[in-house]
Amino acid sequence: VTVYHGGIMEKDEFLNVKYVGMESVGLIFDSWPLFSELVGSACDELQWNSNEDAISVEGVIHYSNSGRVYSWQVRIAYEVGWKRYVNTVMKISSISTLTY
Repeated sequence: VTVYHGGIMEKDEFLNVKYVGMESVGLIFDSWPLFSELVGSACDELQWNSNEDAISVEGVIHYSNSGRVYSWQVRIAYEVGWKRYVNTVMKISSISTLTY
């Protein structure tokens, strides 16, 4: 899982996302983690203090259609949403990113 942080995400007229001024860090898991494990690992890696604002998780699904690549951003706020995101990514793409 690639975690992007800092900077901003810009959206074009088709709602495709582009990362501007963001840093990234890779997290490796033995298997798909629970949502709480993912958030916990990201917080640890980014040294996120629990007294700060709550962490926000957004997944990006990359897919292609008619030779054009699209990047669709979805908010992930709980375990069921995380499972749906993982299942969707596994069905349509081998590339996924998460933004905090």
